[in-house]
Amino acid sequence: MRTCPSPTLDPPASSLGAQPAGPARRSADPRRRMLQPLLRFIAAGLALVGLHRPAAACEDLQGPVESIERQVILGDLEPISALLERAEAAVACAEQLPPTLLARLFRAEGAWLSLLGADEEATLAFASAARLAPGRWSPALPAEMEGTFKAASERQGELGTGTLRVEGHPAGVAIVEVNGQATGPRADLPAGLHTVRIRGEQGHSGHLIMIYEGEVVVVEPRWRGAPSALAAAPAPLAQPAAPAPEPTSTAAATPAMPESSAQASTSPLPPAPRPARPTWAGPGRPWLIAAGSAAVGAGVTAAVARAQIGRATTAETAGQLQQLERTQLIFGVSSYSLMLGTGALLTVGLTR
Repeated sequence: MRTCPSPTLDPPASSLGAQPAGPARRSADPRRRMLQPLLRFIAAGLALVGLHRPAAACEDLQGPVESIERQVILGDLEPISALLERAEAAVACAEQLPPTLLARLFRAEGAWLSLLGADEEATLAFASAARLAPGRWSPALPAEMEGTFKAASERQGELGTGTLRVEGHPAGVAIVEVNGQATGPRADLPAGLHTVRIRGEQGHSGHLIMIYEGEVVVVEPRWRGAPSALAAAPAPLAQPAAPAPEPTSTAAATPAMPESSAQASTSPLPPAPRPARPTWAGPGRPWLIAAGSAAVGAGVTAAVARAQIGRATTAETAGQLQQLERTQLIFGVSSYSLMLGTGALLTVGLTR
C-alpha cells in the first residue's frame, strides 16, 4: 500500500480491517450503532416466523370460499376437493358461522357441481344456499349459473327431507350444530348441503355433508385441535322427539331409508385423484419470491463489500482508506441482514 505523503495524517493501516490511530477510533461507535438495526431485524424475522405457523390459528372460512370461487372462474376444478377439506377444517374451529357466508360456500360448491355435470347435486346445493340467503347470488361466480340458482330456489319445497345422525361422541355428551344452529344427535333436515360442527371433550369436528331425500347420513366426529372451551362444562345433547317406529320388512311397508356414512368422505362426490401441488405454487409463493429477491440482494451487497478490499490497494490517504472501510462495513452488514431475511422468508413460505 502506498504511504501517505502528508505528515499531518495518521500512518496508513496495514490492511482494510485495521483501525488507524487517533481520532479514527471513534468509528467503533457508528459500527455499534449500525449493528442495532441488524439485531432488530433478526428479532423481527424470528417473530415473523412464529406468527405465521399454519397451526397457530384457525383459518377463516372466507379464505377457502374465495379460493373455490376463483377456481370455478378459472375452470380449474381439480384443487376444489382439497379446498372443501380446508372449508371443513375452518367450520370445525370457527367461533361463528354467519348464514350469509355459509350460503356463499353452498353457492360456490353448487357452481362446482354444475360444471362437473352433477345437476341433481348442484340443485340441492343452490337450494340450500337460497334457504340461508334468499335471492342472493355471488357476483364472483359465472352469471350464466344464476338462472340455475333461481330455479333451484323455487324448488325448495319439492326436494324432500333426510335425516342426520351423529355417532361416536364421548359418553353421549357433545354440542352439535347444523349450519351454525344447535341441534341434537338426530335431526330431520331439508335435502341439500349442510355444515355439521361437533364440539366435545376430545376437541372439535367439522363436516360438509349432502343429504338426499329419504336418506340417513351418519356422521362420526373427526376430532381436531384442543378440546372446545364449551366442553369445559358440557351440556347433554338435546333429545329430539321420539322418531316414528321403523317400518317392518313386509310387502306393504315403506322401504327402509338407505344409510351413508360421512366418516369416510363428507363431500357429495368422491374427490378425484390429483397430483401433489408443488410448494412454490401454494399459499407460500409470495414469501418464496420475496426470499429469492432477498437472496439476490445479499449476493450483490456481498460482492460490493468484497470489492472494497481491492480498491483499498489504490487508496493514497488515510481518509480514503477509512471511507472504503465504512463502505465495506455498510454493505457487509446489509449482506448479512439480507441473508437472515432470506432464511426467515424461506421458513415462512415453506410452512404455509
